[in-house]
Amino acid sequence: MENCVIQKICFEVPSVNFSKIPGKIFCYWLSNNVLFHLENGQKLGSYGVARQGLSTSDNNRFLRFWHEVKLNNIGFFCKNTRDTIDYKWYPYNKAGNFRKWSSINEYVVNYQYDGKEIKETVMKKYPYLSGPGFVVKNTDYYFRSGITWNDVASGSFSCRYIPEGFIFADAGPMYFSNDNFIMLAYFNTKVFQVYADIICQGLHYSTGHIPNIPYKTPQIEKQIQIEKIVNDNLSVSLQDWDSFETSWGFKKHPLV
Repeated sequence: MENCVIQKICFEVPSVNFSKIPGKIFCYWLSNNVLFHLENGQKLGSYGVARQGLSTSDNNRFLRFWHEVKLNNIGFFCKNTRDTIDYKWYPYNKAGNFRKWSSINEYVVNYQYDGKEIKETVMKKYPYLSGPGFVVKNTDYYFRSGITWNDVASGSFSCRYIPEGFIFADAGPMYFSNDNFIMLAYFNTKVFQVYADIICQGLHYSTGHIPNIPYKTPQIEKQIQIEKIVNDNLSVSLQDWDSFETSWGFKKHPLV
C-alpha cells in the first residue's frame, strides 16, 4: 500500500470580513465579489417588504381544502379585508411542497367579516394579548399580489407568484414590490440561493433575513427579456398545475 501524505490547508481570513456579512456569520470561504455586494450592494429591503401572514391558531377549524366546501361560497376576487362579507371562505396561501413559479392553490380559510371568528378564538386562547394582531398578522397586505416561498425548507429555495385575492400564512410569507415578476425571477436564481445560504442559517427563510439579501436592478432591456421568460414559466407551471383535478382551475385532462 502506498504511503498517503496528508497536507494541512490553512485558511487565513481577516476578521473584519465577517462584519461585512449580515449577522456577522462565520463564512470564511466567500469570494471578494460576494463580500463586496454583501457590504456595499443595495438590499431587497430597499425595493419591497417581506411580511408574515395569518396564523389561524386552529387549522382544523378554520382551514379546508377548496374542494371540501361549496365553490359558490369561496370569495376568489377580493381586493382587501373590507370585501370579506359575502363569502365565508377565501383562497389561502399555506406554503406546501417544493414548487417554483405558479402558486400552490389547495386551501381556503374562513375569514368572513375580516376574520371575526379567528380573532375571537385567538383572544380566547391568548387572553394576555392586547389584540389579535400578534397572531393575525399584517392584514393590510391580505389579498395583494406578490411572491411567496416556504418559511421552512430542508432543500433549496423555491419562489412562486401569488395573484390578487389570496390571504397568506405565517408559514408562507410574502414579498411585495412594484416589480413582482422581476423579483420572482431573481428569487429563483442560483445567485439568490448563494446569498440565501449565507444569510438564512438553518432551515428558515425568514422575513427578517430575506430583505438583507443583495440585489441589483437589471437594465431596462434585460427587464423586458426577464419578464417574458417569467411569463412563459408561469404559463407552463400553471398549465401543469391545472392539469390535475385537485386544482380549482381544472377543466379537462391534457390527454383527453
